[in-house]
Amino acid sequence: SGMAVLEVRDRKSLWQGLHRASVESLEMVQACLCSYSPPSKRLILSSLEDFAALGISSPQQLHDVADESFWAYRDFYAVLSSFQLPETDPERRVMGIEGIGSKAALHAAIQSGERVLRIGHLSLGNLRGKVANQEWRWIDKHAMDTSTLKPALLRPRVRELLGVELRVMRHDAHLADGGPTESLGDLVIFDIDHANPTGTEVGNSKVFCQCPSNYDVGEFAALSADQRNAVQLMFEIEFTRAP
Repeated sequence: SGMAVLEVRDRKSLWQGLHRASVESLEMVQACLCSYSPPSKRLILSSLEDFAALGISSPQQLHDVADESFWAYRDFYAVLSSFQLPETDPERRVMGIEGIGSKAALHAAIQSGERVLRIGHLSLGNLRGKVANQEWRWIDKHAMDTSTLKPALLRPRVRELLGVELRVMRHDAHLADGGPTESLGDLVIFDIDHANPTGTEVGNSKVFCQCPSNYDVGEFAALSADQRNAVQLMFEIEFTRAP
């Protein structure tokens, strides 16, 4: 295609790269932003006891009906083995089954025999942070309400407006041996802690991609004022020339 390729690994390299690609035009980069809404409910599994409590005979029973095209599919057993780590270990992770909010819904999905479960994961520390800042709320012992509009970047808009092909390299490739090294999908997600945007580190610095068809994607203006402000603050800190 002859188009310049921008490879990024985290938020800092993303905004520094787009700072250069846009010839320092924050307005151009902001035009590539959107809002998206994750599935509003998910079941959280953080221990082997959780599988039993949800009536799952073995982790494999769950993995057998997991969606193979979902970004986290290959990470399942690595995440499972992290359950043995102490809760204070930054590598300790939890599974989140997107769009499933109850034991009944989970069993209906399993009984369908189709590979429909989108089983993602995040660190236990990150999960606790989302609960602490009220971004996510527990509905009961296993189900979480995760319905919040969040900011993201649209890869096709970056291509169209800035003339660069954005490639996001996976930060968790170590979890899945032989997994793709590139994060795929046109919705480029960067995590920011909108409840505590002060200080130099604005939330988690990871960047990853998802398929937009799994989400409700809208305009950036749909976000709440505090989220738009958090994005603004992030840009003040991170939209700079690469050293």
